Amino acid sequence: MLIVIEGLDGVGKSTIAKALSTRLNAELLSTPDPALKKARQIIDEGYSGTPLARQLFYASSVVHASEKIKHLKEQRKIVVVDRYWLSTQVYHNWKCGGSHFQLPEVVNLIQLPDFTIYLSLPLSIRNARLRLRKDNTIEDDLTLSDDTDCWLDSIYRSFKSTKIVGHWVDINAFGDVNQIVDTIIENLQIQK
Repeated sequence: MLIVIEGLDGVGKSTIAKALSTRLNAELLSTPDPALKKARQIIDEGYSGTPLARQLFYASSVVHASEKIKHLKEQRKIVVVDRYWLSTQVYHNWKCGGSHFQLPEVVNLIQLPDFTIYLSLPLSIRNARLRLRKDNTIEDDLTLSDDTDCWLDSIYRSFKSTKIVGHWVDINAFGDVNQIVDTIIENLQIQK
């Protein structure tokens, strides 16, 4: 089973993905892979003026993760991924003003999620959480306007009936981590 955790910056994706993978005894992955952290910084800076080139880097990180997921699923493991294909498309749609690559070949190639857990929070809470972080990017800060928050949320939600998300599960990410994980697990069981 492949469970993808998605949502805007600051909603708690990494925290929830870790807690959920622990609870499910699942393998935890993220895109891009943490081993690419330095490369990601270089790509983000070097490609800052060419978002389409940047999108291809992020798309390649999803293809890389998909290969890992394929092998883990063959071993009958549950996989939880912190961001996947949907984040790549949503954020590049925003960065390119809707003129991003669609890349249907990638969609046809990658492992598709069984579930996409979409975490959401009001902008004021995301803003407060992001202000506490020390490693914010310029992009993180740019997502904190009302217009961008609405744009990104609407793009995410526009995908909820597509094959690229599997079963879409909307989760309010405000509250205790364990309660949020309980709610996710209840939804996974309901959907099965």
